[in-house]
Amino acid sequence: MNLDFDAVQEVLETRVAPQLALHGGGVKLCSISPEGDIRVAFKGACATCPSMTETMDALVMGQLRAAFPDTPFNLILVWDTDEELLQEARNILRELHQKESNDR
Repeated sequence: MNLDFDAVQEVLETRVAPQLALHGGGVKLCSISPEGDIRVAFKGACATCPSMTETMDALVMGQLRAAFPDTPFNLILVWDTDEELLQEARNILRELHQKESNDR
């Protein structure tokens, strides 16, 4: 199996995501560089879990190493803000601002 975006995405979706979903979380593949840097971000409950490092090492790295045993790569955890969450925050702030304007 080649180390490309689709192949890594498949591993994450089929082998990693179901395990993380049991805990209310998930993983997002952000990018893969030509040098083999795989950048992922945790989502949901996993994004703030105190066991994040262990999950990264044992589950994510373990499954990727099993899928790509002869391919060197670096797994890098990045912080990614969910656009849906940002939009929800914008809506709340907009409502608060409107309420404050109406109260004046």
